[in-house]
Amino acid sequence: MLPGTILVRQRGTSIHPGVGVGLGRDFTIYALLEGQVKFEPYSKGGRRKVSVYAGREGPSHSVGALAWAGRVERPGPQARAGRAPVQTPPPGQRLRITMQETEDAEGDRQRLEEVLDLLACFPGEDEVVLTLETGEETTELALPAARACQELREGIEALLGPLGAARLDG
Repeated sequence: MLPGTILVRQRGTSIHPGVGVGLGRDFTIYALLEGQVKFEPYSKGGRRKVSVYAGREGPSHSVGALAWAGRVERPGPQARAGRAPVQTPPPGQRLRITMQETEDAEGDRQRLEEVLDLLACFPGEDEVVLTLETGEETTELALPAARACQELREGIEALLGPLGAARLDG
């Protein structure tokens, strides 16, 4: 699959965007990077998502296996519409991610795996720190380096919703 290739044309989000794909204003899902297309379960309600994984057969959730060679650019409908390309921030950025633990351990694990997959779509050298909040305790973890940018921050916030946040420190 090549960047910019349309994967799904639909009305509404009967299929949700996963890792390595973009969502157009008309709910068209298109590839953001070159790789393998995979349709996966999205939630317990029978919903599905489509993802594009670069250079591998699907998600690999081990932290050491998340880095790969490649560059993610913004092709597809948004680039053709004349929008400005995504700007790379100056070196030395840090992405801080905060996640709240819930009583749904499986849901928490799935959200963390999706965050790791999203980080893999933005290869880079910037520091990424995850703060897990569990009641009164907080734990900080170093995650694999990534290209800390506004697009990644927004993607993580959209993924976590009210159960987390992300911010860029420069």
